[in-house]
Order: sequence, then structure tokens, then C-alpha cells
Amino acid sequence: MPRLPLTLATMALALPGCGGPKTLALPTDPVEQAATCGVVAAAEARVGQPPAEIAKPLPLPAQGHILHYALLAGTAAEPFSRDRVAAVVARMPQIGDQVTKGKWQTLVPACAAAYPQAVQTAPVTLPANPLDAQLSCYTLAAFLDKALSAQGNSYVAEFARYDAMRRNLDQRIGAKLAAKGKSSAESQADERSERLGAAAKLGPPAKVMDACLAQYG
Repeated sequence: MPRLPLTLATMALALPGCGGPKTLALPTDPVEQAATCGVVAAAEARVGQPPAEIAKPLPLPAQGHILHYALLAGTAAEPFSRDRVAAVVARMPQIGDQVTKGKWQTLVPACAAAYPQAVQTAPVTLPANPLDAQLSCYTLAAFLDKALSAQGNSYVAEFARYDAMRRNLDQRIGAKLAAKGKSSAESQADERSERLGAAAKLGPPAKVMDACLAQYG
């Protein structure tokens, strides 16, 4: 996957504006729509925070919630598009002021309707197929690690557990992919992309990772 073109520190600092008069509508373009909902999620997560907290990274579940919209945009067409994911993440800071200076609160229910997986409250169930489950966990952990790498030590405890899980899964996944005849780097990359898209549909990333750690951590 192309390196995400912005840090989540920048994206998560999209703040609520002063309640400007502009009424907002959720765009229909997949990239614009997902980016708008990501900005709304970041703004909603900052509501009520004291000024001293606003410059700090959001908790990992909130960061995952923001990123979830980009992942879901990548699933909007087959095959899963990592380029679309990157495009959504890049677009978020570009429209941040435009969204948060308007009546962004009115878009909260629209985003929930457009992306029900992002607000899923039911427990996450991993795929029954072992390889599908393992790859879903592995690829989502790798994605979050890369996307949030610029946050420094903000999530060191969480990612230590994710990294340990990935190390435990490495050999098992490799053997299973080879048994399916997918030993080339290209075929394995396609399989990993497919499972990352599937992982996005399981529910909020933090909840998915909790289920992964419960099973493979």
C-alpha cells in the first residue's frame, strides 16, 4: 500500500468550528464522502476536550474510527483499493476547515447511515476460516501501525501487542498461503489486500483488533 500521505496527528486535529451558518450535505463521491465523515468523526471526538488536550493524539479507538472511513471507501468497489484509502486520508485535512466551520453535527447521522460498520456496537466475529481470520488480523494491525507511525510513542503499548500477534501469525499465514498456491509476492499481496478490505467490514478497527488479540494475542 502507498504510504499514507498525512499523519493522523494532522487529521485528528480537525476541530469543531464556531457553529458557522453553512448547512452541509454529505457528498456522493466515494472519496469525498468518506473524507467528510472522517473529519466529522475527528471533530466529534474533540468535543468537550479542554484546550490542553486538543494538541494531543486521540485515543487509538478514535483514531481507528477516523481511519475506518478510508478503509470502507476502499471496499466501495471490487477489488479493494488501497489507492482509494490513501486518497481519502489525504483529502481529510484539505476539507477539514470547510467541514468543521459548517454545521458538521448534522452530518453525524448521515455518516452513520452511509457507513453502518463504522458505528457497529455488536461484538466482532472473526471469519470462521482460519486463514481468513489470521490474515484479517494481520493486515489490519499492519495498516494501523503504518498509518499511525508518525504518532511516536502515543500507542506503544497497543502496538507492542499487535506486533507480537503478527510475529506469532507470520509462519502460519505463510504456510497456508503456500498451500493455496499463492507463493509469489504478487499473489500474496492481492490476498492481503482482499483480507484488509474484509477486515474493514467486520466492524470498528479497535473492536476488530480486540477480537484478534483475544484469539491470537
